[in-house]
Amino acid sequence: MKILYLVTEDWYFTSHRLNLAIQAKKNNSNVVVVCNVSGHSKLIESTGARVISLKHWDRTGINPLSEIKAIFEIIKIYHKEKPDIVHHIAQKPVLYGSIAALFSNINVKVNAVAGMGFVFSSDSCKARLLRPFFQFFYSLLFRRNRTALIVQNEDDQAFFVTNKLVSTNKVSLIRGAGIDVDEFYPVEEPSGVVVIALVARMLSSKGVPEAIQAARLLKQQGVDFRLDLVGDPDLLNPESVTEAELRAWHDEGVVNWVGRQTDIAKVWQNSHIALLPSHREGTPKSLLEAAASGRPMVTTDVPGCRQLVINGVTGLMVPRESPADLAVALKRLIEDQELRVSMGIAARSDMLKRYSSEIVTKKTFELYDSLLAS
Repeated sequence: MKILYLVTEDWYFTSHRLNLAIQAKKNNSNVVVVCNVSGHSKLIESTGARVISLKHWDRTGINPLSEIKAIFEIIKIYHKEKPDIVHHIAQKPVLYGSIAALFSNINVKVNAVAGMGFVFSSDSCKARLLRPFFQFFYSLLFRRNRTALIVQNEDDQAFFVTNKLVSTNKVSLIRGAGIDVDEFYPVEEPSGVVVIALVARMLSSKGVPEAIQAARLLKQQGVDFRLDLVGDPDLLNPESVTEAELRAWHDEGVVNWVGRQTDIAKVWQNSHIALLPSHREGTPKSLLEAAASGRPMVTTDVPGCRQLVINGVTGLMVPRESPADLAVALKRLIEDQELRVSMGIAARSDMLKRYSSEIVTKKTFELYDSLLAS
């Protein structure tokens, strides 16, 4: 059996979906990953998968001619590869891959959205312009035979069903991308100043500006802590903060911007609290990794985050875009080690029950099997 994964970037596949390729090879499947290649293809190929680089792919592009070229390129790949299953990951691959599948003899189509993405979560003019286009095509493409939609939380599931973009029997709830519980494991808190880590792409929609404002409030109150921003700007995303802004905040002393790190398990071992004041998520991978590492979480009461954090048990939730409430929650955990430790233990336990890589991968391959058998 041949499984083809269509995804925006090779780095995203290695970060979020590599476990699928590993399991597929264990099942003796032929695996192909189609994406924009930017230096991470060797890691994908180390699983035994083949990587096909997209030549006409621009994940933020809206030029009609360029986008049509991208769709035709995918159609050509589908005709040549003849996969039994195509698994499209993220909004644009879902749309373009589903259109390409209409013109190809594809047996099974799986569409996975990790959150609602820029098109549905942003209030920008570009997002509002694109939204009706995506909704129209989703309503047509998601209802086809042997087609399934994977969402990561109940809010997204309700959105697609309520807006009649997909029927209830064609949507599956699979929480997140899964976490390797052997790589992320609890260790005792480090000694010294309390370290808060925000691990994410440096986007305004991840709540980076609110984190900065909350940190300033805490500094003004004389609270002793360090806030590490772990991640880089994503200049292809309209919501990205700039490198100049990050350097200015770092120089101001309000945060410690360390950029993107390859060893995230070590980041959590050297931290005390996980922070993600996001505006909307699917299931945030950084918080899953923090929970697996036994760290308490502070996040916002928004889709994707509210399903992951049990307020007062595994972490604390605050209203979206509320730096003052964020500062209060962080101060509570900074000053209460016993609470941090108890929440970290509960977070690890909850993650093992619901979000491990083994659970997520098993559910995904069960979905493949059910679609093939239908």
